[in-house]
Amino acid sequence: MPGITIHLASANQYLKKHPEENREEFIRGTIAPDIAKDYNASHYSKPCNRDSLEEYLKAKVDIYEAFLDLDLSKAFNRGQILHLIMDFEFYNNYFDEDEIRDLSLEEFRSIMYHDYASLNRHVKEKYEVEFPEEVKDFDIDDSESSIMLEPTEVDEFIERIGDIEIGEHVGNKGR
Repeated sequence: MPGITIHLASANQYLKKHPEENREEFIRGTIAPDIAKDYNASHYSKPCNRDSLEEYLKAKVDIYEAFLDLDLSKAFNRGQILHLIMDFEFYNNYFDEDEIRDLSLEEFRSIMYHDYASLNRHVKEKYEVEFPEEVKDFDIDDSESSIMLEPTEVDEFIERIGDIEIGEHVGNKGR
């Protein structure tokens, strides 16, 4: 659920360390889950209780199923996997339980979309993000301060995801 800008920034960081990747296909794969017609299928979501934000976040991405399903010999699929790893890490490890305990799913989404717009300019400039035509509508800047997402923490998240070795991550998580 990181915003498209954060996904593209993380993909850029990953691609700097992996110049052998087919950049265009990898980026297409990175954005594919968020522009798919069936969002739940593209994110390998499990059925869950939408009244519990914590349960919803844990069920949003079944990373293990994705690892089994996608052929990682293709740059497009490696981009999809990076996207899903980002979502999995964001949903399951970014937020402190106390920070989200009393939020409804609707409140959480509202805060996240506000924060994405608030951080977009920072992320775009720092990570030289360019928006593919399919996601130009996500290129939104808002000068308001973010509520939950701190720029330094988002930068650390982007850098950490950019450092992932997909094959190793798949091997460790897919067991």
